[in-house]
Amino acid sequence: MKGASAIVIDDDRAFISLGSLKKPSFIFLEEFSLVFPKKSADLFSCIKENSFLLNQAIEDAEKRHCLKVEKVFLELPEDNLSIKKTVDIVPLKGEKKVSSFDLAFIKKYLEDKYLDWGDLCIHNIAFNYTVLDSSYPEPPYGIWAKKLGGKFLLASVKDQVYKEIEDIFDNFNRQFCGFVSEALSTYASVFTKPSGLGAVLRLNYSSSDLLIYTKDDLTFSKNLDFSLKTLIEKISKRFILDYSLAQEVFERYVSFKETPYFKEITLKKDSGYVNLSIQTINLFVKDYLRSEILSILQLIQKQTDNSDFIFSVIGRLGKKEGFYNFLRECYGGEFLFPLEQSVISTSAGCLRYGLSPFFEIGYKKSRSPLQYMCDVYREYF
Repeated sequence: MKGASAIVIDDDRAFISLGSLKKPSFIFLEEFSLVFPKKSADLFSCIKENSFLLNQAIEDAEKRHCLKVEKVFLELPEDNLSIKKTVDIVPLKGEKKVSSFDLAFIKKYLEDKYLDWGDLCIHNIAFNYTVLDSSYPEPPYGIWAKKLGGKFLLASVKDQVYKEIEDIFDNFNRQFCGFVSEALSTYASVFTKPSGLGAVLRLNYSSSDLLIYTKDDLTFSKNLDFSLKTLIEKISKRFILDYSLAQEVFERYVSFKETPYFKEITLKKDSGYVNLSIQTINLFVKDYLRSEILSILQLIQKQTDNSDFIFSVIGRLGKKEGFYNFLRECYGGEFLFPLEQSVISTSAGCLRYGLSPFFEIGYKKSRSPLQYMCDVYREYF
């Protein structure tokens, strides 16, 4: 059986999602994690230094599921991307009905115009299309036009960087199929297609990121002062515990389901012991998170000038029982669970978008031979 995987690096570990490519659809199988011996300076150093460990982890997963991973995707932080947003009008080759060939022409035209020598485009997104005074959210196939405009986003990396990563996976006989930006893997963790106004909070270990999608833009804000590490530090300060002990308390006892008031834990502290109420710990965590979430919701409202939006959160807190129901109560509006509720990173979204890049210019989920022939006919007649 054929398979595909996607890798996301967060702090000192990798999250890897695995799926089968059994026709006619993609089937998500699992997300697993790998802790590295040490934290690397950046993503590319991490992949180079830990390539053997990553490949071994994928091999182990292949054995568990009796498949062969033929495609590998890697999430790329926004800091490593060059992003260009533009509104442009592209002249077509005479007046004609718009076809998929024209979208391919527009894609190349934009990349030639806006990318520097040595740049490789990894995302070419159209938020909308325009023909004269008419605007279209989808490609205006079959519409007569001399020029086709729209609002576009191009994300690129240096070609040399791409080749270096490609060579690393090639050494293990694996096909590197491309980078997926943090923003798009975050979006695809919750949505299967462009939707209405939406926001996704990505809760990482050391920081958090916020993605806001409107009908004509994607905004990705990095390094919000809210993270799993910050939460553990708050627990440490509130209950006078050292960080490692607070982390253990979080991992073993924090929950978002109802906890009986009489349940306590006994912790060894210094030369003695201390008793803590699990309910007290959980109430503290809920109050802190509620305050942070409400602040972020206010930030979204301020940036979008709209209080009616779809909201979701993905991250390491997702494994805690009752977490998503707690968030839904905090928001009160339309809250979406991640597409794969078992995952605690955006690796599943990275994999889904890598296989089905639904924002990209000219992307079609499928095109039968008959549809292809029709496009050829429109192009020439």
